[in-house]
Amino acid sequence: MTTIMDGDTNPALARAGSKASVMHVQDDILIASCDIDAGDRAFIIVTDILQRRAGFIVNCVKPQPPGKVAGFCGLQLCAKIYRPTPSRREFTEATYTVALNDSINCNPNRGKR
Repeated sequence: MTTIMDGDTNPALARAGSKASVMHVQDDILIASCDIDAGDRAFIIVTDILQRRAGFIVNCVKPQPPGKVAGFCGLQLCAKIYRPTPSRREFTEATYTVALNDSINCNPNRGKR
């Protein structure tokens, strides 16, 4: 999945002039943008690449509509802050894996996620 995101999706978004950001952890994908139109365009690009080029089946019921708060990997993301989802006040395995990989790969502190 990382190869698809870094090798296909992010360059396609850049070529389209998209200012949307795409992040993934395992099979969860987050598309963030300053406005709804940019997010919608990025969603179309990302799903097209995942379906046509990579052969993934995108569950059309799971995407969440644009909003001021988004749930992602057990976190509630709000503008410039994040906090654990109220029902999940523990680290998820995905969060642990990202932190461990950052440590192993000597990635600098990226600040709050």
